[in-house]
Amino acid sequence: MISLNLKLWSWLVLALIFLLGVATGVSLTIGLSPHFTHLPGARQMKEQMLKDLTHRLNLTPDQQAKVQPILADVATQMQTVHRDEVGRISQIMEKANSQIAAILTPEQQTELQTMQKEMESKRDWMAPGHMHSRKQLGMSPSDEAPNPPPVNAPSPTPGH
Repeated sequence: MISLNLKLWSWLVLALIFLLGVATGVSLTIGLSPHFTHLPGARQMKEQMLKDLTHRLNLTPDQQAKVQPILADVATQMQTVHRDEVGRISQIMEKANSQIAAILTPEQQTELQTMQKEMESKRDWMAPGHMHSRKQLGMSPSDEAPNPPPVNAPSPTPGH
């Protein structure tokens, strides 16, 4: 009788541990999922904005038809800005890394390159749909945008 109780108790403890693991996994998935989402495509953005406006403002079908092209333009512009900013950030990081590499030993430079590759693969894995790397942006390493002026640099004046 005691061994049966012990067996039953062992199985109940295992079942409880399993259920706690499932609950933890579900709660982590729900809690962390917003951190792993990516910017939706222009079409999805337009559809969501139209849905929200229609619901909150009770848009008529005629109003919806007039709002749709405006939202399509907004969504496209937002995608362009996002892509451009990601590309610019990538360029800034590449410049910083090349400046850092110039003061490192050859062994440290090799390790820095490894670190850069690891960061890029993590970034690409964590945000599918984001266009992070120059390759994904359709840029070659020679496609350099002009570097932004230093923060404390004087503003250029017209005619100079």
